[in-house]
Amino acid sequence: MVCRRWPRLLALGVALCATIPATADPAIPGDRDLEQAEEAALGFVQRRMLDARRAPHTHVALVPGALAGRRSAARSVLSESVGLLMTYAAMADARPLFDAQRRLAERVLQGPHGLLSWRASRHLGRTDPSSASIDDLTVVRALLRAGAMWERPDLERSAATIARGVLEYQVVDGALVDAASWNDDGVYSGREVQLAYLDLRTMALLAERDGAWEQPYGRGLELLREGEDGQGLFAETWSVDSGEFQSPDPAQGILAAYCALHLAEVGEGGEATLALFESRLAEDGRLAGRFERADGTPVEGFEAAAVYALAARLALALGQIEPAERYVARLLATQRTEPRGATGAFSLGDTAHTFDNLHALIAIRSLRLARAGRWAML
Repeated sequence: MVCRRWPRLLALGVALCATIPATADPAIPGDRDLEQAEEAALGFVQRRMLDARRAPHTHVALVPGALAGRRSAARSVLSESVGLLMTYAAMADARPLFDAQRRLAERVLQGPHGLLSWRASRHLGRTDPSSASIDDLTVVRALLRAGAMWERPDLERSAATIARGVLEYQVVDGALVDAASWNDDGVYSGREVQLAYLDLRTMALLAERDGAWEQPYGRGLELLREGEDGQGLFAETWSVDSGEFQSPDPAQGILAAYCALHLAEVGEGGEATLALFESRLAEDGRLAGRFERADGTPVEGFEAAAVYALAARLALALGQIEPAERYVARLLATQRTEPRGATGAFSLGDTAHTFDNLHALIAIRSLRLARAGRWAML
C-alpha cells in the first residue's frame, strides 16, 4: 500500500491552527527585524526541534501536556522536514547543517531503490517502506542547489541517484504520482497524482540533465493548468486510472499556494492565486488556511503560518516584492515570545510544527536575499 502522507498531516496541521487577531495593516519589517526573526526561529529549531543527531522532530510542545499521548508520533522524523531544512541550509550557506541533513537522507531515509522513506521513528531505528514524491524532489533540488553553489559534484551525484528512483518508480504513464512503497517482492507505485507534489522547477532542472524528465514535466504542467479553477484554487488529486480530478471542498490554502508556486517558478502561472490571496488579505486582514471553492471566501477559524510563508515565496517567484513583504509581516505576527521555551517559534497553538517553522525560515531568508538583490531560484 502506498503512502497517503499529506491528507493525514494536513488534518493534524488544521487541528493545530488557530486564529490570531487581525491587524489592519501590519508593519513591514525592516532588514534588522528580518535578521532577528530568522535568528530567533533558527535558534528555536536547533534548540527544540533537532535531536542529538540533528534530526528534526515533527512537532514539539510549547506548554506542558500539549502532546499527551502523541509523543512518539511527534518525535518521528519526516523526509519532508529533512528536505526543507536542507533547502534552508543551502540558501543560508550553512554547510554543517546541510551536511547533517544530507547524512540523515542518505544513511537513514534512503531505501534500497534510491527513494527516501517518508518517515523514520524517533530513534531512527525504523523507517516506513514508502515514499512521497514531493519529499524526494525537495531533497533532490536542495542537493542540486548546494552542489552548484558550493561546486560539489558529489551532491549532484547524490541528487541523480534519488532522481533515478523517482523516475523509475514514481512516474506512471508519464505522470509523477504521489508515492511508491516497497517490500521484499518489489516496488509498488501509486496511481494518484497530488497536484501540490508537481514540483515543475525540479523536474525542469532534471530534464536539462536527462531528457527522460521532459515527459513528466510536460504532463505535470498540463495537470496543473487543467486543475486550476480560474480563481486561484486547484483540484487536489488526479487519478491515473479514471483520468478525473478530485476537488474536496473546502480547498486547502497550503495546497493552492504550492500549486501556484510550482507554476510561477517556471513562468507558467500563479497570478490568479496571488490575486486571491491579495484580495483576502486586504479584505480580511489575514489569509485563511481553507477556502470555499464556490467563491474563494475563507473558512473562518483557521490560519497557518506556512500559508503566509508560501504566499511570500509565490510573490517573489512572480517578481513582486511588496506583496512578499506583506505576507512576511503577517507571518512574523505568528512568531512567539511566550512562554519562555517557545521564543522564536512560529505557532498559533500549544505546539510548534516543523512544517510551519521551516517554511517560515525559507520565506524570511528569501525576502532578505531579494532585498539584497541576491535572491534567485535554482
